[in-house]
Amino acid sequence: MMENFNHLGHNMYVADIFTIIRFCVPWSFNRYIDENKVTELYEALKNSKKKIMWMIQVAKDTKNTIDDNADNADNADKLTILDGHHRYHAMRRLLFDNTKIGNEKIFVYVYHIDNPEFNPITLEIFKKINNNVQIKDEDIIDYRVISIVNALAKHFPKAIQQKDTSNYAIKPRIHKKELRKLFEQNKEIFAISIDTLFERILNFNKYLLKKNNNELIMSEKDLNKIKKARELNFMLNIPKYPPNLWISELNSNSFVL
Repeated sequence: MMENFNHLGHNMYVADIFTIIRFCVPWSFNRYIDENKVTELYEALKNSKKKIMWMIQVAKDTKNTIDDNADNADNADKLTILDGHHRYHAMRRLLFDNTKIGNEKIFVYVYHIDNPEFNPITLEIFKKINNNVQIKDEDIIDYRVISIVNALAKHFPKAIQQKDTSNYAIKPRIHKKELRKLFEQNKEIFAISIDTLFERILNFNKYLLKKNNNELIMSEKDLNKIKKARELNFMLNIPKYPPNLWISELNSNSFVL
């Protein structure tokens, strides 16, 4: 894959926009997208006459660590964007708008990391990169959130959607970004350990799997979702028990164990 990038020396490369979009994907826990910022960058890119437009910083997985069963298995040989995801979305919009693209090039700095999506060092690098950037409170990344979301994504690779092309999944699946936001809104649950939270979630899923369909449906239209949830072995986003309901109760003594 790196043969598609022009190597300038050490960890620095240069590539065109098509190559960036083809071989790079934003890190799942990057800052939330500001569409106004994307539009600003899009307009700058569309009207630019510069030869070198921007620089992005990415992580290359030194091992192929993506689960073949995961819905993002096609990302196995892609670079994870740690700095530049607004620029990435501006470039992507330019391509999908069929806007004429010139010869603009993008500098690419590459960090070599084992399993960057799940590696704690990724967060440390991200924080260093953004050390001088004003970050909104909702964009501050909590490693406890990363840990529990990644643990669930690994355990339920077919049920937790991870592709960056969307922010939501069709129930009973759920998107990783949806889970991230829900856990960020319920940080009081981290009064107990990540391991205990993870165990409680798995046990709750087993508890729901043991229930018969009549106990789980609120209307006839729910039945297909329940059947699909059973196929996925994932009952954590069904209509009667949505994640915003059970996540907030995870540290309660009355929570089903």
